[in-house]
Amino acid sequence: MPAPATDLATHLDSAVAGTTLGTNLFHGPVRPPEDGYATQAAFCWESGGPPAEPFNGQSTRLVRAQVRVHARGDKDDYDAGRTWAHAVFAGCEHAAITGYINVRNLEAKPSYLGKDEGGRHRWQWTVEMLFEE
Repeated sequence: MPAPATDLATHLDSAVAGTTLGTNLFHGPVRPPEDGYATQAAFCWESGGPPAEPFNGQSTRLVRAQVRVHARGDKDDYDAGRTWAHAVFAGCEHAAITGYINVRNLEAKPSYLGKDEGGRHRWQWTVEMLFEE
């Protein structure tokens, strides 16, 4: 059975220059730099999606899993953070991941969330990952 957040993070590890799974790319919730995580980092976690749909009257169903992606940049460099977020965003769009029929961003571009409590710039978007179960 697919694990959308893990599968997307694994894909991004090889698809986006400068990302390393476990160093500045994670599946799971946002982790603060104060706990030793990279300041410039991306996080992927499952955030639901609509109910599964029957597929062609068969015993299989189509699942539209949604994965939230959060990209965080450095404190004093909005432009570098924005470039980082857009690179990760591009790596998500129509990603070819084994086991998935389609992978697509549900937004036209990353949404800027402002700064976190530490003054670091943040962006976020949702990725839909379609698979059969």
